Amino acid sequence: MQESAALFSFLQANGIQSMQQLHEKIADMNSRYYDLRGKIVKAERRVAVLTERGEMWEQYNQYKAVHKQLAKVKPEKRELFEQRHSRELILYDAAARYLKELKASGEEITPKEWQREIDLLTAQKQVDTIDMKAMREELKTVERLRKAADQLTRQERDKPRNRGPER
Repeated sequence: MQESAALFSFLQANGIQSMQQLHEKIADMNSRYYDLRGKIVKAERRVAVLTERGEMWEQYNQYKAVHKQLAKVKPEKRELFEQRHSRELILYDAAARYLKELKASGEEITPKEWQREIDLLTAQKQVDTIDMKAMREELKTVERLRKAADQLTRQERDKPRNRGPER
């Protein structure tokens, strides 16, 4: 009885008068759910790209001083310096190469903008995730209602027809 009442309430609230309209409503809800899910995934990918850029920028700045020191080292002590600081120099070179390629591709090196975009995307993703969870719960409820409606339809269809007394 409760499911029937909930079904009737949902159908009435959404102006649904046929099983076809119910199925269309569910398809529309699923479509909106997966669109939102796609938006969240896209934001996550963008955050990952921007985070990598920020990390490479930090790495570049962290080891820039060691690279500058290398330029000042006398030729006879250069090999020893490179051995002692090989890790830092390798990390600096990797970051410098990454940033150079980024710049060559037409991107600007804007760490503050990257962080602002990360913050914005993260906040929007949190809102979207809450919306998506609510949509998922609504979809579960509507699916249960659809099953109840299908069952009611089958029961009505399978009821024996009362044709009056047989002769």
